[in-house]
Amino acid sequence: MNRATTEKNLDNQLWKHRNCASQGDPTVTDAESTVSAKVLDRYTSEENLAKLFHSKEQAESLAELSASLLATYPNYPYHQPAHGVDVMHSTRLLTDVIPEDKMSSDQKDLLLVAAAAHDAGLAVGPPPYGYSTKEHYAVSFLGEQYEPNS
Repeated sequence: MNRATTEKNLDNQLWKHRNCASQGDPTVTDAESTVSAKVLDRYTSEENLAKLFHSKEQAESLAELSASLLATYPNYPYHQPAHGVDVMHSTRLLTDVIPEDKMSSDQKDLLLVAAAAHDAGLAVGPPPYGYSTKEHYAVSFLGEQYEPNS
């Protein structure tokens, strides 16, 4: 068996293990059952996101971009669009304490967009349709294969 086949088999086994491990586990919840779709839609809405940006002139377009990024989040219990908005709120709180002479409002707003983007595009599912872990996803940008314990 060659290395690529071995890695594919290991990825599939890891994916199956992760999904089996959470079945019946009361600490793992389905996002749809914990947050109503209406509340989630309002929380991740462009109108709500626009309030986070420092530049009121660019807030609408930055909120639109952020909402489109959040729409590509997976539906893991702690990595879903609401998580992205939580990170944006935390980032906003942190950037509020940075003086204007140290970081411009444009830089702060770019940091908010980066917060929205941090889990965007994480494809869920076994390879080749997705990534079995965030580590696999992260190293995909490096053009490398993830090796556990490396």
